[in-house]
Amino acid sequence: MKLALCIVGCGQFARTFVRGLQPVRDDLDLFFASRDGARARAYVAQFQGCGAFGSYEAAAADPRVEALYLCTPPTCIRPTPPWRPRRASTSWWRNPLPAPWPKAGP
Repeated sequence: MKLALCIVGCGQFARTFVRGLQPVRDDLDLFFASRDGARARAYVAQFQGCGAFGSYEAAAADPRVEALYLCTPPTCIRPTPPWRPRRASTSWWRNPLPAPWPKAGP
């Protein structure tokens, strides 16, 4: 059984994240959501995805999507997005924020 995972945000982090999924790629149906629908469609073509969305809300509302992974800068989405996945069984995850680096020096 495959997991229908939607990558929300189509930037460099999303590209790196999807490449890291290659070992489990056969177990995933990937969807992509971007505020720019053309960019989401380009990711579908590049990564053999199953669908593209021109808004984050559309991805969350689609009944095919079982999980959302947020690959957007923190300024784009509040800690709790104003939209919710349509199905109660749909989950969403956010890429972890980097911890502040300690200052170098003595």
